Amino acid sequence: MSVETNAEAEELWNSVPGFGPKTRSFNSRTFATQTQMEAPFEMINVLVGNRPLIAEGKLRKWHEQTSEIEPRDNQFWFKTPGCCQCVREPMPSFFTTNREIPGYPDDKHQLVQFTAQALTNIDVTPVVELVHGKYYPAFDDYFGEYDRGEMHVHTPQRFEYDDVTHTNNMWLAVLEEPRFDGSDNPTSIELPFNLPVRDKDTPIENRILLSRPSDITVGDASTTVGSGGLDGYMDRTYERIKQTLEIEAEENFFFLEENVRGEVNFTDSVQVPIINIDPEGRQDELNNEPKSVRDPLELVSLTSLWWNSGDKTPYFDASGSPGPDKFDFLALPYFPFFSNCEGYDSYMSISRLIEEHPDCEYIDYKDTLYVDPYPWFQLLTPESDTCRVFVQDDERFDPETGEELTTRTERGIYLKCQFEESIETAAGGLRWYEAEADTVLYRLSKYPMSLQDSLEPSYNDVKAVDTMLMEYGTSPNYGQIFVQERWGRRAAINELRNGYLLVDVSVHSEATGMKNCIPRQVRFRIEYYQQEKGLKTLVSADMIYNNLCTTVKPEEFGGNAAILTSMSNYGYEPCPVDIKGNLKDYDYRLEFEFYALNWAELLNKFEFQAIVYIMFFTLVGLMSVMNAALIWGVNRLLTKLRHPPAFHAMTLVTIVADAPIFGCCLASIPYLFTIWFTKFWFAKNEDGGFHGAVDPESAIADSSDLAFEAIPGDWLDTLALTNDRIDTYRVGRTGTGLMAIGLYTTVLGTSLLVPDWMDEHIEDNEGQLEYGNNDIDDDEDEPPEPSPVWTPMLWKRSHLIWGSMCLEAFLLVIWEFSYSALFEDNVYVFIMVFKTIQMIMDVFMGDMLREHLMNAPLVVVIEVSEILVTMGASDFMDFTFSYFVELSVMIIERLYLDPALKTGWKLLPRWKMIFRRKFAKRKRLTRAQKQAEELEWRRINEEIELESEGIEPLLDSYGVYSVEITGGILSPFINYFLIMYFNETQMPVNYGIRQNEMQFYTIFAVYMIPYSFLMDMFILNSQELIHGWKVYDYVSYQRYRFSTREQRWMLRSETLDESIAEGMQTLDLMCFSSQYYFLLSIFSLGMLNMMFATTIFLRTDYAIFGDPVMPLIFMLWFLLCEGLKRFLVRMADVQVRYFGWRGLWKTKQIEGTVDDDVAAKLAIGEGRQADLEQERLELQALNSERFRHRFLERNRPWILQHLVELLTPRSLEGTGPDGRPVVEYIRDVYAELMAMGEGARKPGDRSDVSSDEEDELEDMRREWPRAPLQGPSLAIARLWLEKARKRRAFNKLVTGIIQSHKEAACNVCSRNEDNGAILSVGLATNGEFDQYAIDRLIGEFEQQYSVNEKDPNLWKAFFRSKAQYITRCNYCLDRLEQERLKREAKLPGAGRPTRPDDISSDEEDDEVVFDQVFVTSASNEGKMMSKWLTAARKRIGGVFPRPDARKQMERHAERMRKRKLEGGKAKIAGMDDVDAGQEELKKKWEVELNAASKALAIRWLRLGRDSVGKKFRSRGDELREGVMNHVSRMPEEDDWFFGAALRIEGMNLQEDGSQLMLDRRSLEADEAVKVRKIQVDYVDFEKEKQKVIDDDRRQFEQKMAEAADRVQIEVELRTRELNRLKEERKKENDITEQTAREEEGAVSSEMMEAHRNSIIEIEELIANEQTRAEMAHAKVEAAERAVYDRKEQLAVQTITDRRIMAADNVQRIQRETMAKIKSEESNWQSRASRWLGVARRKVELKEIEDAEQQTQKRRRKRRG
Repeated sequence: MSVETNAEAEELWNSVPGFGPKTRSFNSRTFATQTQMEAPFEMINVLVGNRPLIAEGKLRKWHEQTSEIEPRDNQFWFKTPGCCQCVREPMPSFFTTNREIPGYPDDKHQLVQFTAQALTNIDVTPVVELVHGKYYPAFDDYFGEYDRGEMHVHTPQRFEYDDVTHTNNMWLAVLEEPRFDGSDNPTSIELPFNLPVRDKDTPIENRILLSRPSDITVGDASTTVGSGGLDGYMDRTYERIKQTLEIEAEENFFFLEENVRGEVNFTDSVQVPIINIDPEGRQDELNNEPKSVRDPLELVSLTSLWWNSGDKTPYFDASGSPGPDKFDFLALPYFPFFSNCEGYDSYMSISRLIEEHPDCEYIDYKDTLYVDPYPWFQLLTPESDTCRVFVQDDERFDPETGEELTTRTERGIYLKCQFEESIETAAGGLRWYEAEADTVLYRLSKYPMSLQDSLEPSYNDVKAVDTMLMEYGTSPNYGQIFVQERWGRRAAINELRNGYLLVDVSVHSEATGMKNCIPRQVRFRIEYYQQEKGLKTLVSADMIYNNLCTTVKPEEFGGNAAILTSMSNYGYEPCPVDIKGNLKDYDYRLEFEFYALNWAELLNKFEFQAIVYIMFFTLVGLMSVMNAALIWGVNRLLTKLRHPPAFHAMTLVTIVADAPIFGCCLASIPYLFTIWFTKFWFAKNEDGGFHGAVDPESAIADSSDLAFEAIPGDWLDTLALTNDRIDTYRVGRTGTGLMAIGLYTTVLGTSLLVPDWMDEHIEDNEGQLEYGNNDIDDDEDEPPEPSPVWTPMLWKRSHLIWGSMCLEAFLLVIWEFSYSALFEDNVYVFIMVFKTIQMIMDVFMGDMLREHLMNAPLVVVIEVSEILVTMGASDFMDFTFSYFVELSVMIIERLYLDPALKTGWKLLPRWKMIFRRKFAKRKRLTRAQKQAEELEWRRINEEIELESEGIEPLLDSYGVYSVEITGGILSPFINYFLIMYFNETQMPVNYGIRQNEMQFYTIFAVYMIPYSFLMDMFILNSQELIHGWKVYDYVSYQRYRFSTREQRWMLRSETLDESIAEGMQTLDLMCFSSQYYFLLSIFSLGMLNMMFATTIFLRTDYAIFGDPVMPLIFMLWFLLCEGLKRFLVRMADVQVRYFGWRGLWKTKQIEGTVDDDVAAKLAIGEGRQADLEQERLELQALNSERFRHRFLERNRPWILQHLVELLTPRSLEGTGPDGRPVVEYIRDVYAELMAMGEGARKPGDRSDVSSDEEDELEDMRREWPRAPLQGPSLAIARLWLEKARKRRAFNKLVTGIIQSHKEAACNVCSRNEDNGAILSVGLATNGEFDQYAIDRLIGEFEQQYSVNEKDPNLWKAFFRSKAQYITRCNYCLDRLEQERLKREAKLPGAGRPTRPDDISSDEEDDEVVFDQVFVTSASNEGKMMSKWLTAARKRIGGVFPRPDARKQMERHAERMRKRKLEGGKAKIAGMDDVDAGQEELKKKWEVELNAASKALAIRWLRLGRDSVGKKFRSRGDELREGVMNHVSRMPEEDDWFFGAALRIEGMNLQEDGSQLMLDRRSLEADEAVKVRKIQVDYVDFEKEKQKVIDDDRRQFEQKMAEAADRVQIEVELRTRELNRLKEERKKENDITEQTAREEEGAVSSEMMEAHRNSIIEIEELIANEQTRAEMAHAKVEAAERAVYDRKEQLAVQTITDRRIMAADNVQRIQRETMAKIKSEESNWQSRASRWLGVARRKVELKEIEDAEQQTQKRRRKRRG
């Protein structure tokens, strides 16, 4: 509010102590003051004294103003010449009503306060008018002596300001018509009782709002009430009187003469009189609580028609056309519904309550701390304005019982209010205090609004309006200047209604109202964000109703007993009544709570920018990945695998993430299009859809025919359509469209999930042919007609659709439950419960549908529902914590719970049978029954074994992962659906999520997808550690399978892997490809569409089957979906060669080559191109005709055997490749196959020409016997086959390792690829290529570990440590091959003579020694040998005898002597030093064994002992089983036959045997403990010693390296020194030569030769010096290494000795254990053997006799 003042007066006024620019007072001689109030609004508080007067307080409009100012007047105010020129404004009810006080005829003898809020620019004059002449003297005496009134001006200034300027921006409350739509809606809210109503004839006030606060200390915070009265008011009164007296003294001072002025101080003469503001002695009455007055019910109680005709103010648009009276929203500067509160009366100003309440705490601008969005600035806790006080002990605890009443430490400020509603009678709708949970009463602007732009009315010429006010002091007329927008209904407010800048003021979900009840305590809570030092933004506001009591009278006063009983059940008792049964009071306590939120609370309320939440989501994602990494680390440390698999990082992520992302996003394209089309078709025009009705009087005329708005949505609806019902039907039909899309998608997905293979080959269906064949005669030639009942595909598809609908119904129940407060309070518990239900449902539905592929989309819907109901958490932080809980449960589920549950489900049949055997009634079974039961038991165990040991557990686990990742990827699309259909589904509203907040949930869902894949990387690697599954290999193989598929759509391939369980074959067929995820997404999105449609029906109470246009909508939407499907199928064939796009899911076999297979393997990370060169060649060979013919030749028997199974009746009816019928073509092929024998000639082959493929080996193979191998031959064959397979597998495992060691140049000739050489790498031994190196390495591997060890990772590690490699080029390979061919060729001519070493013998050692043969030269042998010797010498050439012939003869003689010695002819050979002792030992067959032989003997001995012990224990077990069996077959009633002694002896033997077994097990347990201790001690010793050896080796190598460095440095220094010497020598030689040229004219050759030799000597010295130093160092290093190696061997030998000692101790313990029980066990076994022999004979004899008796009985019965 601005006040007419001049600058000097304003400055003087501000200088007065205790006064500010906001406080004004009435002049002592002026009873009426004028001020100009500007809107947006300023408020004045007027306070008038309490003399006994009969006055009617009025606020008048002032028409004239005067410039007459009396000299002694306060210059702040203009004097009013007369009140007759004023127009009265209606005053609050306090001024028009009267309440007698004891001793006085009225209640006006007190300080009276009223407030005025301007709604437009207006001049006001507060007037105290005397209406009765009787009180004139008292009136003049009271108001004439001193000031009796003051005025306080309030302007909003703490919402948006800085340290220099203040704005009057503030929050505004917005009422909207849809929330108050009349009594026909049971959930509508009655209009507030504090609407801006002027009077009965003018239902809306357009200029000024007047109130009378009854509590003046709240109405004006500067007026405080102390123990002595109104202290603040009295202080200001004294200050004003003193100011007036000082002014008068100053005026008198100026009239004094000059000589007197210097002696007098005018301020000394100022004496303020003692004023009694209570001359009548009514101090007690002043201190009493003031009484508020309720407004008349007929004035404040309005109906919903007020929106249509409440404001008759004429206004015009920009063109000058008049606007309608109707309006649908109104912005208010005060809080609605609080219609009578002390301190505020009917209009509780938003800014006054927040900025001036005495109990609120206000922080200066410089001390204010705001909250920064980025936490690293550490501005997390605000320090700002708040309306909160600490709860005192007397409020917290009951003074009588001491019981704690509340746990709150702070509360809001208290305001005393009254209900102005007629609370004793029920209204047509709900009153504001009866509203249900989450009911929105009104809304508040989020940001402070400029009141000039949002509240006050707007005119077509603002300057003209301002001029008119200044000149005439009147409001504008409605001629040239007119209103364009009425106050509170500006376009700026209307724009906010469709956005997120209005905050709902709703009823809290936990403390709501109830019909026929009133709350005695109302808590109004406002939370805001201190965004900057001077900026507050609203976050949330809600109402909490406490201490409810029913307004129904007690039963004794005529109250309804049924209603009272119902209220009592809810805990609501009747409100206190008087003796007449009327309510004692209408009071309630309003608790106003106003405070700023900290950083975490603001984050929870989505008050920050998106970048802050992205950083928060990043932190959440990293924590999730760390959680999964921790799980993997723990399992890596605790794994039981001997050789854990390698960790697969980003390669696994790349393989895993590609297919689900592509498949799900591809499925979302038609989904997004259809839901968008549905939204557009039925949406209103303001939402981007077709035009809808806007005027209830012309709803049909303005309706859309395309959206069927002119047709009622129910056959029973015959009334005229209104906008509300049109909107209801529009939303319901939107759900119908979604239902049609979902149903079409579900049927389409079913047809894709269940392919019609059997329908394509219906004649091959054995079930169809067999159906009904029992009644067919054998003589009939034609088969029966197919039965129409046999439609298995239809059954299967119908079964899937029915299962999906049942699941939808179940999940809808879960959705509805997730809206409840019970779910919100226990969200973590229910998440775990739902996860458990998901696992159980997965198993149950998998068992019901019998196929995992059919079950997968249903589990996806369950997964999406789990993610969706997580939004039912109370806030975003709880949602985040719920995400972590769900993540943890998911990890535990995938790693432990789900495999355990599936394993238990597989074992359930076995457990059932065990239970049946254990607890079922025992009865004797026939042999056939026993055999059937045993077969059933075997079948169950075989099925369990097959499902547990194959690929099925891994396949099932990865299937669980696939549905979970599909649900995660689909979550963003579901959130987008909820954003698009926010108002239709109302699901976010039920979860307490606003539409703008849904975008953050969507961002969270999108942002978590990459982190989900990183988590899955650790989880899948953890599964490899825990369960030993080869997940990476399997996924890579599946990707390769998909890349090399034959059919474009995988489910068109009818070839299934029958080695997998039947229910998983189709799941395996899909290869977890993008087609698989596309199929899951399509089906699950269809189901979700149907569920969302059902949710829309539930929210709108829409009956889909009662809508006349439902069939039409279904037909149109089915056509839409069918057309879209055909269009997308066409688009899938489009090729974009510029980008390399060949079409969607095109197979390589259509346009590719063999190299594409290699490229596919490279794509999944199996190796480099060089590693796959050999495989590429193999693939080329597989595609060649030669290979195919050889395949037919090799596999002819198998093909002939299975040819019948491969042919079907349908295939035989077709046409063959040669044009003839297939039957004839196959007959010819069959004949050729039969004639295709090994070596059989084809027609036309020449008999005189042999085949190139025929050889002796082929002939031998033809003669091989066809009988199966047995005995040793079979064992040898199996051993060879096992070794061959192992060699092939091991060689394939290390192929990549070998190729990775290929060097850049050939190790033989140093050629490289730049020279045109082709390099290849192979294995070497001692630097030379060795083709048998792989066999040697495999042998060493088996020797070091075991023959049965086949772990690939262990083999690779061993190979890397032992293998040697050599790189050779193609030139070297060609040269070596030529040399080999030369050696093998039998060329004529001279060659190397055969030596004895060329012929090997299995019985000889390294050298061959022949016995001497004496042949005479005259004999035929001699002549032949002489002839051969002569020819050989001629061929060899040269001089004979050779120089070394004598040495060779001597060597031969020496060998002959040694051979004689070995033959026992030492003395004959002339050797006398033969050891006689050795000869004696040989005679006694005693030998001395070396270490190796001794070790073999010890090992053999140990193995023999173990074998004997095992046989001993095995024999004992067999005897125990035999004794127990025969004792059980000797019942006591048969003692007449067996004898009691024999039976008792058997029972004793059985008991003794059991006791001995227990003793043996106890001793074996002790033995195991001791052996374990020995093994642990040895392992610890080995680790410790090995660590010492490794440390010593490392130190030694470091020492050698340092020594080598020193030698190298010395050599370098010496080389540098010699080089300097060489340079100096060169310089000297040059000088000498120059001198010789100058003196002699030329240099002599001798001098030049000498100089050259000197330089050469130095160079040789340099080379020799380096060689010498290196040789010396090598010698020293070799010596040191020899010493160290010996030392290391001794240390290693220590470990070996310790191992031997440990093995000896183990053997000793085992022998001791065996010795303790062997004697008793042997004795028992001998006794048991004897008894068992007797018992067996008697039992068999008894059974024979019983059988004969039974036979005789049956014969007698037949005869009888």
